[in-house]
Amino acid sequence: MKPDNEIASKMYKAMQEVTAAVNIMSDKELEEGMLNALLDEHRTLQQSFFRVLHNVMKQYAATKYYDLRNEASIEYAKKVSELDHHFPLI
Repeated sequence: MKPDNEIASKMYKAMQEVTAAVNIMSDKELEEGMLNALLDEHRTLQQSFFRVLHNVMKQYAATKYYDLRNEASIEYAKKVSELDHHFPLI
């Protein structure tokens, strides 16, 4: 399902780039690149990134239709979404 606003559309395209990289790169290369990019960002942006990621995982955990290919991801998202964690905007 494609988003209906400009910001969501940009994030949709960025996520397509990430998943395309997941499809062709090793986990180590992806982890290193993503971590280094994140660490280069302002600390407030790092925190905001994890706030957004946590909220995405909460929504992903509610996915009703899944199979063995993504079952572990859904289960992980469910566990993470149960955490009562606050990411303050500082």
